[in-house]
Amino acid sequence: MASQGLLLVSGLLAGVVTARGLGPTGRGLLALATTIPAVLVVVAGVGAPVAASYLMARGEDRLRVLSRAGALLALCGSAATGVALLLVAMTGWYRTLFAGLGAGLLVLACLLVPPMLLQALLVGLLRGSGRLRTASVVELAQGVAAMVGTVAAVAWLHLGPPAVVLAQLVGIAVGLALAGAALRADGLSLRPRANRALLGRMLGFGLRADLGNAMHITGFRLDTFLVNGFTGTAALGVYAVATRFAELLFVLPYAVALVVMPRGVRARAQGRADETPRVFTWTLLVSCASAVALALGGRWLLRAFYSDQYDGSYRPFVILLVGVVAFGATNVLMNDVVGRGHPGLVSVIAAVGLALTVALDLWLIPLYGITGAALASTVVYLVDALLAVVCYLRVSGRRLESMLTLAGPSGAGALR
Repeated sequence: MASQGLLLVSGLLAGVVTARGLGPTGRGLLALATTIPAVLVVVAGVGAPVAASYLMARGEDRLRVLSRAGALLALCGSAATGVALLLVAMTGWYRTLFAGLGAGLLVLACLLVPPMLLQALLVGLLRGSGRLRTASVVELAQGVAAMVGTVAAVAWLHLGPPAVVLAQLVGIAVGLALAGAALRADGLSLRPRANRALLGRMLGFGLRADLGNAMHITGFRLDTFLVNGFTGTAALGVYAVATRFAELLFVLPYAVALVVMPRGVRARAQGRADETPRVFTWTLLVSCASAVALALGGRWLLRAFYSDQYDGSYRPFVILLVGVVAFGATNVLMNDVVGRGHPGLVSVIAAVGLALTVALDLWLIPLYGITGAALASTVVYLVDALLAVVCYLRVSGRRLESMLTLAGPSGAGALR
């Protein structure tokens, strides 16, 4: 949580600098450029980082074996991304799909994909081996390095979105170096190699989990492309500030959810009880209190941080807060479900959310612009949250009333 808090500060600083230095139009282009690799990494990753973390936590394979298999899958994912990029460039589809984004910036953004895939794998291995603190340090170092590069590029050198993308690439390189150094003594090898049985296990688990992640990230970022297409890059820049500010509330749930899955796997393997209900309740309470505070002071904060150019961000920001709180807290439950060996249920939730996102975005964005986009996202967040609760109750065997508790499990079963 401490590392996520520091990442929050560094990300907020980078966001303020880019919003002020690039203006709404430049901020919109940057949102497009960074959203593309974020989506591609989830799709091309085929769940390898999650699968490696899960198998490592269960002790099914050595780190050296899992890292080589993960490197093979990362290489295949990078190659598939390159082929897709080539097809989009040759056909000229990028002019329609990413209106306003030049071919050079598109290629530069896609160069982030291979190192991002490798870093996700290494961080997954760190978490699966129980080295949660080291994984947090790696992510923090990456975020801080990217923030420093962004500030230098925009505030000091007055460069544009391509320089910010390069700063992110530098940050990822720093994270890769630290993660590699931490895992080297444990036998880390990135020479691509895997036997058929291991690939089958990784893909069998990873694809079920990653299908849900891919649909979630696609659904959550679809509005970026549709807002740009229907309302223009400047409006997207305003909307990007609203979403970035609202998603600050994902920091706590994200930090907690990363711990829930591997710790829960080990706890159940050892016959100990898990603390998911208590963790969920505390996460929900803190998120609700934070959302109220942000809603009350949000207009002043947006003006103070981002300037009056982004005044239009406040209304979509407040609308998004409701959905972010609900989905963020239930993300803890979804990670618990994955850790119980049921990633397919998360994919079902994601499929419902994606279908609903497409329908609502195409209906509301042309009518109400960025306010419609925020409303569509919040409705999808709430539906996904409700389905997550239902799935968790079904898989865990708990009753609804047992979820809202501030007390941990009694007896020796409590996680420390």
